[in-house]
Amino acid sequence: MITVFHNKKFLDFMFLNDKIKEAAKNLTDTDLEKVAEVDTDSLEEAYRFTNHLEIPWQKNFKVSAFSLNARSTSVGDILIKDNHKYVIAMFGFEEFK
Repeated sequence: MITVFHNKKFLDFMFLNDKIKEAAKNLTDTDLEKVAEVDTDSLEEAYRFTNHLEIPWQKNFKVSAFSLNARSTSVGDILIKDNHKYVIAMFGFEEFK
């Protein structure tokens, strides 16, 4: 199970490139909104299943959505898997504490 948090400041993360992990460390609870739990162990699947593709991601069969109006998951958003935090980077995921 992977929990997805949308970063309310995600637009600020779009051009951070190699500094994205450091910026994620400074996020507070008020900067994040828990939007979903995804029934997978794959970060890539959690990302894909919380993006609007053929259907709104909230209707995906592996997703338990907490927000029906949430945007697609993007750079700067946070995924939590097995108590490890990952920020979505420009390419892939970066673990941080």
